[in-house]
Amino acid sequence: MASRLGVGVERNGVGGVSAAKRRRVAAYEARQHWARRAITVGMGCGVPGLSLALSSIGGRLCAEGQYGLGVASLGLCCSVLAVSLSHLAWAVRDITRSAHWQAWCLAGAIDLSLVLGELAGVAGFDLWVVPLVMAAVTVTSAVLNCWAFLRHGR
Repeated sequence: MASRLGVGVERNGVGGVSAAKRRRVAAYEARQHWARRAITVGMGCGVPGLSLALSSIGGRLCAEGQYGLGVASLGLCCSVLAVSLSHLAWAVRDITRSAHWQAWCLAGAIDLSLVLGELAGVAGFDLWVVPLVMAAVTVTSAVLNCWAFLRHGR
């Protein structure tokens, strides 16, 4: 707060900052805090949502015989999941206090379950559990991403 206040000169010639300016700066920083938090949660939820959308697009393209586009879409999905992987592993480790390898294995299982579910759908495996698992891992990934993003933002 002090860096934004600056040093002013009051009417009596004594250096200082008016109470009104302190209130304006405090209100600005409070709005900025909530905006940062909202953007962080949006990104934490958006990453798994993007992964789900890309895997779904890739799966549908492969099912329609557009294998080049389908593989490209699934490649993009894997890129997004690779970025998300370290955040998930960090969040799992932070929450459970598990070993590094355990956190990374669980994070990999969460992220790769999304791709596996879409590939199972492309292969014709239409059991009710596939979309349920995909929805569950998407929500789990969103929660863990938000956890990691919010904890890193402190």
